[in-house]
Amino acid sequence: MTQTVARHGSKPIYIGSLLMLGCSVASVSLAGTLPQLVAARAVGGAALSGIVTSVMAGVVRTGTPLNRVTNMAVLSQARNAGMAAGPAVGGLLGGIVSMETAFAVVGGTLFLSAAAFHNIYRDVAPGSGPGAASSLEGDGGAFANALQSWRIVLNSVPEAAPICLMSAIGWGTIAGTNYTLLPLLLSAEPIGASTAMIGGMLAANAAVGVATGGVIGRLAQEHGPRMAIGVGAGTISLSMAAVPLAGDPALVLGAMVGMQLGKNWVLF
Repeated sequence: MTQTVARHGSKPIYIGSLLMLGCSVASVSLAGTLPQLVAARAVGGAALSGIVTSVMAGVVRTGTPLNRVTNMAVLSQARNAGMAAGPAVGGLLGGIVSMETAFAVVGGTLFLSAAAFHNIYRDVAPGSGPGAASSLEGDGGAFANALQSWRIVLNSVPEAAPICLMSAIGWGTIAGTNYTLLPLLLSAEPIGASTAMIGGMLAANAAVGVATGGVIGRLAQEHGPRMAIGVGAGTISLSMAAVPLAGDPALVLGAMVGMQLGKNWVLF
């Protein structure tokens, strides 16, 4: 995906990925079997890869070592703002209409977003132009090129490999707990939270990330990545361990906020 963005620019990949994500979400409303649901989500995963890569291309192209952390803080706050509004709206929709209708509405909204961004988004990371080789041609294709690029980075930057490994483990752990186990825990007894309540708790958690992102970003820049990663990883671990011990929604929300604060430290 990185090679594709580099050759074709961030804007077409971003718009195309939004359309793919819209198709994925809308397809969930039509899925009648588990394989169909998995296929729809797989398309969404590929779309998210394109969105993240194209956005990061813009951050890298417009950033410098002096402002890169600040740019990442702004990007993270924007993401947290969306994550704050998303669960609230999703929980509200899930409580008013059926889940199928809610997914169809969100899919349609993504189509409209793609059309809007096509008109207002200026490509700050244009590609190498029509004269460049296709992303599927040369040197074994884009996949081989991507592997070669990563091999160069890993061999030339000693810290890159452990950072990538830590990031993969961290995000895998956070995704597995926050997006799979946590909703199941909240909906089960003794908490028995409704869809709207779960959405509200996730929204409040993300709102804390928006409010604290700028401050934590500046602190991380002042004290360096080692301290930021250590504080963040420790906070996430303690908060995650506290979740199953909390039998009250307020206590669970407190542990969720701790995980969110830890994520902000690790991200920056």
